[in-house]
Amino acid sequence: MRFIIEMTGPIVDPRPRYCAAYHQVAREMSLPRIDEAEFWRLVRRGDPHGRWVPGAKPAQVREFQQRFDQAVEADEFIARQREHDGVGEALTRLRRHGECQLVTNGANRLARQALLDRLDLSVHFSVMRGLPDDQSGRVRVLKEMAEGEDRVLIVCGSEEVTRAATQGGLVVSGVAAGAVVAARLARLGASPVFASLAELADEVESGGERLVQAGLLPPKYHFDRNPFVTADHAFASRARGGSGSARGPRRR
Repeated sequence: MRFIIEMTGPIVDPRPRYCAAYHQVAREMSLPRIDEAEFWRLVRRGDPHGRWVPGAKPAQVREFQQRFDQAVEADEFIARQREHDGVGEALTRLRRHGECQLVTNGANRLARQALLDRLDLSVHFSVMRGLPDDQSGRVRVLKEMAEGEDRVLIVCGSEEVTRAATQGGLVVSGVAAGAVVAARLARLGASPVFASLAELADEVESGGERLVQAGLLPPKYHFDRNPFVTADHAFASRARGGSGSARGPRRR
């Protein structure tokens, strides 16, 4: 089995990055700000940027959005992120049942890689890849990563990656621990949606009943020391072939 896991949301908490970028840009533009709790609630719901800066004129909102999108990719703000509680243990548990690969979504891949290394999380992933900015490119990369394994689960935390995985015909589960609430992930095609990566690991270790009910695993699927006991059942990926194992993280 192969787990392809998005970094932002399932692995790290993006709230400190978003809040820092929000305060900086709004302050620089002398725009009114709302408190952080309300700001984060609006972000996760997917509300328009104009609601983040109440009273701003349309032209100001457009400039704010452009500057915010740039600021949120700054090295210093990416470095403020931390892993969710229990993520390292959850990854260790998932690796007992298959291969873990990582995808990142955002322009500043070097800062994200540095953060992952500093948090000592890189060791869990056999492959780490950054996704392109365009939707078709994201779909292509995810499908490439899924090749060669019949049982692939994409674990998403963002709208962009969820859309790309769904469009690519891949099996998608969500972790609503980042900038998108569970309801939004579900509307985009992620099912089931978990509150954390640890909860997903619990599901896998318990036999995957919710995953079976969602059609992500074949009936009576169970995990043991041989995670491929039901290799005769097709799962997840459009690709066909044997499962390969990587000797170390391959970064692209």
